[in-house]
Amino acid sequence: MNHAIEIALPQPQSEHGGKSPLDWKWPAAPALMTLFDKYSGRESVVRLADRHWEVFAAGSTVRLEFAEGQVGELQRALVLLTRRASSPAPFRTFANVLIAKWPAILELLATPAEKLRETWTTVLSHPLETNVAKAVLKLGRVIN
Repeated sequence: MNHAIEIALPQPQSEHGGKSPLDWKWPAAPALMTLFDKYSGRESVVRLADRHWEVFAAGSTVRLEFAEGQVGELQRALVLLTRRASSPAPFRTFANVLIAKWPAILELLATPAEKLRETWTTVLSHPLETNVAKAVLKLGRVIN
């Protein structure tokens, strides 16, 4: 099920001097975030610098594995910037979807505004994917 959105997209790559979203100046992400699982009383601490995060929620720990290098750093920053007030379960779901749909997220960021709806319906198919894409696109719009 696709959900249409009405948001402005960052300028297409050509208007950024050919820069990819990896080269855009994104806001500074927090160096770390603590997530408290109220059901178990356990905390998870995730750090921007760590390639792998372990997030405890609802009785289990999930290991999130981000890409290496600059791509992984941007993925982690986007999760931290868009999930500031999140509980552990939605936080790890958001991160998992962002990692899994990374090529689609990059494609959407590079899509000119007039072609966004067409690209959106082509690359996204689930409400969780649309939530992640919308959060990243909104953040991208703020910086560009």
